[in-house]
Amino acid sequence: MLSNKPQSLNEETEPDHGVSGVNASSKRPLLLLIIAIGIMSLGAFLYNHFKSVPEVKKATTKALPVTIALVDQKSVPVEINVIGTVQPFQTVAVKSQVVGQLMKVHFKQGDFVKKGDLLFTIDARSATAQVQQAKAVEARDQAQVRQAQANVFKDAALIKQAEAALAKDRSSLALARKEEKRYATLVEQGVVSHEQFDQQKTTEETMESTVAADEALLGSAKASMQADQALTSSLESQRKADEAAASNFQVYLSYTNIRSPIDGRTGSLNIHEGNLIKDNDVTSLISIDQISPIYVNFAVPEQYLGELTKYNAAAASKVTATIEGSGHCENGVVSFIDNAVDSSTGTINLKATFENKDKQLWPGQFVNVMVVLKDEPNTLLVPSQAVQSGQEGQFVFVVKSDSKVEQRTVKMTRSVDGFAVIKQGLHKGETVVTDGQMQLTPGCLVEPKKSIVDND
Repeated sequence: MLSNKPQSLNEETEPDHGVSGVNASSKRPLLLLIIAIGIMSLGAFLYNHFKSVPEVKKATTKALPVTIALVDQKSVPVEINVIGTVQPFQTVAVKSQVVGQLMKVHFKQGDFVKKGDLLFTIDARSATAQVQQAKAVEARDQAQVRQAQANVFKDAALIKQAEAALAKDRSSLALARKEEKRYATLVEQGVVSHEQFDQQKTTEETMESTVAADEALLGSAKASMQADQALTSSLESQRKADEAAASNFQVYLSYTNIRSPIDGRTGSLNIHEGNLIKDNDVTSLISIDQISPIYVNFAVPEQYLGELTKYNAAAASKVTATIEGSGHCENGVVSFIDNAVDSSTGTINLKATFENKDKQLWPGQFVNVMVVLKDEPNTLLVPSQAVQSGQEGQFVFVVKSDSKVEQRTVKMTRSVDGFAVIKQGLHKGETVVTDGQMQLTPGCLVEPKKSIVDND
């Protein structure tokens, strides 16, 4: 029993060792094959990688074509650019001051007219009759005044005659009184009779009556003259009143011919020939806009108010109005600054006056307005296309002496005629890239294909 167990154990263990030995020997070649394939793949990858490195290096060292410009430094104007609206220098609504039928229109709608040009003719028959009647009344008053003046002259002559007769009769009365006294003495002396004394006394009394009559006649002549003078004054006042009425009717008659009060362009005709028109009607016959000179109304931010008032006080600020699309420019000056800032928009309204000789500016038109405040000296300029925008702000590519580019951050304040005003980041004479920036990276080599030297 004991001798058989070890044998059975041996029999069982021998087959197990035989099986495990076969499996290990069969897996080893497969593993070696996999390792060999991996080494070959890695070698091929490394070969291809290092083979392409010289080509990339060769590509990155190739110079890239770009357009360049020099940084210029000069004096440039400080400008404000806004949108403005053209307004007529003045507008007149032409209305009739008389009632009547519109007989004739002497212009075409939209015509340019001069001051004093005849525009409308209104039926003048009624006004003419009133003028003629007023003139007839004035002529009658003139005749009455002349008659009254003649009576005054006649009264003056009568007064002079009465004064002369009175003077003569007073002299005769004085003589008669002297003779009466002498005869009274002679009667007492018995030289003359009482009859002679009585005759002399009668003569004295007669002369006293004559003098009294002359004084009365003189007073009557003066009173008559005063009455005639008062009548003359009254008639003259009436004549002047009637003359004023005639003049008024003459003016009324002149209103039947309506003339242009200004130089300007006519608008749409509201009432046509044959219609009955009223005086001072709500609807005007025509409106006339004066467009030479003309206004441009615009608003600027209140931050410019101080500079505007400062420079405009010395001399009117220059303004340029450009018509969108046509490119036509008009030059003018600031002629009005409003007296208050609009608190809702933070702007202040201004007006500029333009001569508009060519009549290119039209009321209601929108224009680009540029106000020149002052000239800023020693200003750095580069073409606007040289300035790029990035995450860190605005920058330019500066071409160094070794033809490599440097990306440099700049501070741009404004644009002037296609050039950017650089406040910080560049120096006069440096070279910047104006075209081809999209393919550039800091440090890459560039080759200028066109040089922009003159920034004027």
